[in-house]
Amino acid sequence: MVTERGEVYTWGFGNEGQLGHGDKSDQFLPRRVANLNAKVKNIVCGGAHTALVTEEGRLLMVGRGREGQLGREQKDESNTKHTLIAKEV
Repeated sequence: MVTERGEVYTWGFGNEGQLGHGDKSDQFLPRRVANLNAKVKNIVCGGAHTALVTEEGRLLMVGRGREGQLGREQKDESNTKHTLIAKEV
């Protein structure tokens, strides 16, 4: 969920790091994603990964990346930091 102030709250299964909290724990209540350092204007959630678009047009990805879902050269999970994969969207 994105608030009017651009904050992001996620909850649900977190076993692939897809909630963006820096760990792989499940969240049963909405929890604010800390350390984004940007206002988010849009969010899309998949089964094991999450994409966030900032007001500046940057795309941030977290979660399962074993099949390249995060758009990075590395094919692994990203649960401890948000990955910038595009300068403009």
